[in-house]
Amino acid sequence: MQTSTGNNTTGKVVGPWPRSRWLLVGVGLGVGVLGLTAQILLRRSPPFSQMWSRLNARAYYRGGFQMTLREASQILGTSISSPPARIREAHRRVILANHPDRGGSPYLASKINAAKELMLQFRKKKDG
Repeated sequence: MQTSTGNNTTGKVVGPWPRSRWLLVGVGLGVGVLGLTAQILLRRSPPFSQMWSRLNARAYYRGGFQMTLREASQILGTSISSPPARIREAHRRVILANHPDRGGSPYLASKINAAKELMLQFRKKKDG
């Protein structure tokens, strides 16, 4: 750093960053360290660790959709006794209209896929 020369007679230090910016950086780092420390302490104390595990995403139900064959056939627009080729054709038609990449809902796309899988599994059990 250099001291100012010329018209500035106060003798303040001139550098690339004023002190206020360094203060903001220091405060930001301090808040980050405080947050990480609090998180570690809260995870290790028994009452808070139980609460933390309840908030954890892995604690949620991981199951799929509960769907009947009738619902699956209505979603795909086929009958329950349709052959696998007809089920795949109906799935393709419906999923193209509702695909998330084309502005459709991810929820609907997953329901459509679940309906196809359920129908194909039913046909496989029935035929085999």
